[in-house]
Amino acid sequence: MSAGPVSKASAATMRANQLWLWLALVAYVPLRALRRIGLAQTPFVEATCRTLRLSLLRIGARARWSVRCIKVAMTSARPHQSEFALDHARLAGLGPA
Repeated sequence: MSAGPVSKASAATMRANQLWLWLALVAYVPLRALRRIGLAQTPFVEATCRTLRLSLLRIGARARWSVRCIKVAMTSARPHQSEFALDHARLAGLGPA
């Protein structure tokens, strides 16, 4: 449990620890759905939350905002590009009905 959310709960007050744990659990739910839906049949389907965060979610990109859209430019030398593209395509297909 050294990499789990409970291992880092070390604030000065119990209330701060409870808030940190609650936020960690709220962040876990979307990562679990990402793993189940977006990363099915990939090497990341059994990955831990830490591995997903370090491998897929920590990306170096340039974002440009305008009134109508947000453009994100990612480097072509990024590892795990195919898994990221597959995940994006699967999750984009789940848009509002």
